[in-house]
Amino acid sequence: MDNKLNNRGEPEYLTLFLSKALTAWTCPKKYDFLYNLWRVPKEESPALRRGRLVHKAIAEALKGFNKTKDSQQARLLGLGSLYSEISTLPDEEFTPILEHTRAVEDKVLGRHIVAIEKVISFFTPNWIWKGRVDHIEEDDDGGLWLGEVKTTSSYSSTLQRLYHKGVQPWTYVWLLTKMFPNTPIKGIRMYISSKKVKPKFSLGQDPNQNPNLGCNCVVEEIPSYPQALQAAEKFIYDSVKFVMNLDLNLQNRSMCQTFFGECPYVLLCAPKVEPKSSYFEELLEQFFIKRDPEDHLKE
Repeated sequence: MDNKLNNRGEPEYLTLFLSKALTAWTCPKKYDFLYNLWRVPKEESPALRRGRLVHKAIAEALKGFNKTKDSQQARLLGLGSLYSEISTLPDEEFTPILEHTRAVEDKVLGRHIVAIEKVISFFTPNWIWKGRVDHIEEDDDGGLWLGEVKTTSSYSSTLQRLYHKGVQPWTYVWLLTKMFPNTPIKGIRMYISSKKVKPKFSLGQDPNQNPNLGCNCVVEEIPSYPQALQAAEKFIYDSVKFVMNLDLNLQNRSMCQTFFGECPYVLLCAPKVEPKSSYFEELLEQFFIKRDPEDHLKE
């Protein structure tokens, strides 16, 4: 398990959440460094900063709207919460943050939001599974939707990767079903903001011209269905079992260098015989949901 005793010398729960579990599945040695030994501060990329700031602005705008019922004032409150961080950013970072925020606010402000940036948990005698959701929406019939905000350059790939094939968002829906067993949990209401597609250039137009067309937010509702919740439950329980019996010396050398950069602990790992990278891929593959995507687009 993680730390067996807390700072008072008492037995401690195993506490897991999605990214922590995924780290264990992909590289146990990195899990040990990250959560047990020494956490290296990670430099924030422009893309991560954009997503974090847009989420922050949306959350503050929703809180403001719940209090004032004034969408214009809520927008100002949301953007005002970012001032100290965005005022020094270059235009190429500053502008997309404003555009994504505006696009999402156009779709979400006015909905009945019952929780914002809420931590939801499932407790057992030996472990806890936690998750933090963007917001929770309630329909007129009392049913709840998990509200998720995504900023991306590719709407279709985000939809496919996270919501039609992956187990990730359904762990949050599963948690909601456990926290509110007597309330219908309808599914995921996703707000995907992406850059507007640039039209084809006409004859004689400068091919280097890059007009700023802003962002567009598409709202997609993905109803909950049994296979997704079953896959989420299996992932959670199997992750707990896996971490409790984790060999912390096991290394996945294929994760030392990825699309997102180099692992910050790579120089601390003593060279050892590496397991086949397919071993970890096969472990995670069992949690992918086999389902053909259906269209639930709502503008």
